[in-house]
Amino acid sequence: MPLNPTTTAITIDDLLSSADERSQELATVAAIYPELHPLSPTSATIQLPVSPLIPVPVLFQDENPTTTTTNKNTKNQPLLPISHFPPLTLLCTLPSGYPKTAPPTITLSTHPPWLPAPVITRLQSEIAALWEDYGREQTVYTAIDHIATCAERAFDIAPPLALPARMKAAMAEYNDTTVRAVFTAGTYECGICLEPKKGGVCHRVRSCGHVFCRECLSDYFAACIAEGNVAAVTCSDQACVRKAAKVAAAAPPPPSQQQGEKSAKSMLLPPTLPPEELADIGISRELVKRYVDFKQKSALDADPGTVYCPRNWCQAPSRESIAALEKAMAMNHTTYYLPPHGLAPTPPTSAAAATTTTTAGAGAAPHQKLQVCSRCTLAFCRVCERSWHGDGTICRAPNAPLTAEELANEDYIKTNTTACPECSTPILKSHGCNHMICKCQVHFCFLCSAYLSPSQPFKHFNTLGTECYMRLLLAQKRFESR
Repeated sequence: MPLNPTTTAITIDDLLSSADERSQELATVAAIYPELHPLSPTSATIQLPVSPLIPVPVLFQDENPTTTTTNKNTKNQPLLPISHFPPLTLLCTLPSGYPKTAPPTITLSTHPPWLPAPVITRLQSEIAALWEDYGREQTVYTAIDHIATCAERAFDIAPPLALPARMKAAMAEYNDTTVRAVFTAGTYECGICLEPKKGGVCHRVRSCGHVFCRECLSDYFAACIAEGNVAAVTCSDQACVRKAAKVAAAAPPPPSQQQGEKSAKSMLLPPTLPPEELADIGISRELVKRYVDFKQKSALDADPGTVYCPRNWCQAPSRESIAALEKAMAMNHTTYYLPPHGLAPTPPTSAAAATTTTTAGAGAAPHQKLQVCSRCTLAFCRVCERSWHGDGTICRAPNAPLTAEELANEDYIKTNTTACPECSTPILKSHGCNHMICKCQVHFCFLCSAYLSPSQPFKHFNTLGTECYMRLLLAQKRFESR
């Protein structure tokens, strides 16, 4: 018997018991798509997920939200890749003449309205064409399947998709929430303990996507940070480890005249994790702070322009040194959490620039001489290392005669150490061979300062006709002839 159109709640059983061909079709489609919700004997609605196979770059700007392309002025604006869009609501109404004389009425909508109106119009026209192509037969399932297939291709929208800026928060939140939900529902094999774990207790490394259980990562990273081995706070997957070793071995030693230029290949090494990711894993706040302090200290120690507090009990870097280093890193698109090769900035810091471009006394700019300790807040002069005396006071210039202690220190360093050819750090050999590895990971010869290949470091000492031939274990710092 026919169903009462005024029924408040329509069930699948009601549709199956109806003699109306349209109701029976909706019941059949509901068996395939359980999320189909009947609204009446001849209408139903369904929400279709929109998760393109390839993330869609989205440009949020104050423009017409129906625009799918951007002008040349927006070329350099940041794009947000989105993998999951808010669902597409499909409302299907079957008119009295359906399917022989009238096509199904399909209404498409999204909330927020991110799908451009021209795309919605095109999809509705394609569904009407499908009804004709199928010989004016039942096409509800075909229409839903067509929309779902188009969603996997992002409805063939030419990237980037331009949306109004007011939608950015909602779109980003939905994408992040769905990504977490999909990850939580999955099962993954931990790359450390090799046991299958649910996504709810796992963590995906942001830089590469490898998955480990939080318990393994937390224990391993906590031990590394406690020991001060912050360089090991990276992805532990063997693929990343092999890639890092392969890139390091294949990279040729840079020529000395290009010491300031950082090799692009070094940026392929697995980066250390940022502190916010460590917090997500479950590392305690104390260890995260210790990690940040270690990374910052390593970067500052590698920068020859860093100015330290003159107080013996403090010795913290100045605020200006930290700010200059972070500014240089921003210019180089690097951070504290990149590999060691990416830590030292190419441009000189303000402190280093002051050493080479200014003289002592009233001729030096106050902002170059004045330094403030980042820990004890002492304001001091970077030239004479005394408390700040103002710009009008003349103090000893950097090229002033050295004291006896300074001369002795320089003589000891010159006699007993070899400077790293990459970062110029003096290296003192206590024992062992003359194959040295600096803290910046550069391999070099202690005798002649030549770069050594990381994959074949001893070839340098086995080459006939060279001054270092058969001198791998030579105890002297320099040749006797020098």
